[in-house]
Amino acid sequence: MLQDFGLACAAVLETLQRVAVIAQHSLATDSAPATRASEADMLSLLMFSRVCRHEPACGQEKPMQIELENTRHHAGIDAVTRAAFAGHDEAELIERLRADGLVRLSLVAIGGERVVGHVMFTTLHVVVDGCLVDALCLAPVSVLPQYQRCGVGSMLIREGLARSKALGCEAVVVLGHAAYYPRFGFSAALASKLAAPFAGESFMALELVEGALSGEAGEVVYPPAFGIDGGH
Repeated sequence: MLQDFGLACAAVLETLQRVAVIAQHSLATDSAPATRASEADMLSLLMFSRVCRHEPACGQEKPMQIELENTRHHAGIDAVTRAAFAGHDEAELIERLRADGLVRLSLVAIGGERVVGHVMFTTLHVVVDGCLVDALCLAPVSVLPQYQRCGVGSMLIREGLARSKALGCEAVVVLGHAAYYPRFGFSAALASKLAAPFAGESFMALELVEGALSGEAGEVVYPPAFGIDGGH
């Protein structure tokens, strides 16, 4: 218990230090009041800067940690993505999403002092009954093969959805395994009204704000980074 208390204190101290850095940067770059983006960043840091899994995962002695992605994680994320998907397509997608400024939230799972999992949420154009929805695309999710089936992916997705809601996002869309994503609240029926390049039980949506996707009909347009012809 003392060890858990010490970890919690260290996490709080790190969070306060990071918030102070954000505040100092805001004052140094602009004398006007903080923007909504900086306020959201500070809220995210205060609420979710680091999350510890209190039970070690897959035989690890130390608790698994969820952290916001930063540049020192990029090499680890690339390695995890290539290993998880046995190829380079998803790793290159991540690079394009970053380059196009579409990343809204990116989290890593740290185990044994290295990146063992990753999840990314990016801006997605969604319109329902002519109204723009503040929506995200959940993709990709990757976990090192030796850490799969240990709950790392679920932990990343649940944490990512919680943070996305805290940041004010209204809905999330995913193309994924029909037997996996419904456990997080995703629904193929909810996505069925959305005209998109995909259809069927693997194309799913989740409302972070109740009623965000209510309406008669809608449309999803994927950004060019996904390599989908016309986004449709």
